[in-house]
Amino acid sequence: MEPTVTSAIFEAGGLLRASSAAGLGSFLRRQPHIEDAEANPVSQTVTVRYDDAAVSADDIRALIERFGCNCGGEVVPCHLCQNEQPAVLGSTVAHGTSRVAHDEHAGDEHAGHAMAPAAAGAPVKGE
Repeated sequence: MEPTVTSAIFEAGGLLRASSAAGLGSFLRRQPHIEDAEANPVSQTVTVRYDDAAVSADDIRALIERFGCNCGGEVVPCHLCQNEQPAVLGSTVAHGTSRVAHDEHAGDEHAGHAMAPAAAGAPVKGE
């Protein structure tokens, strides 16, 4: 049976320089069932190609953490999450957690932000 190769991007928080990114990539490539891994210290992520029939995303997350990086899991665009909370670098969100639409909350969470919402009809800076 031929392996089913999947490519995914995982959080790899704590990559401070290019040499640590290269080290993480090398570490992951030495693991069974991982075809390739390329870490990016700027985005704090690592792109991994792996056989998803033999290793899971949770296994890869554990390997990234064993290397010494923080990993909240796979990083995916919001439009792919449907009704799930998107991944936020530096935090862990349980898979399947519902996201509350912006219009559905009371708005009190915005108190104390640096910029208050513009009054109705008032021009917004930059428009």
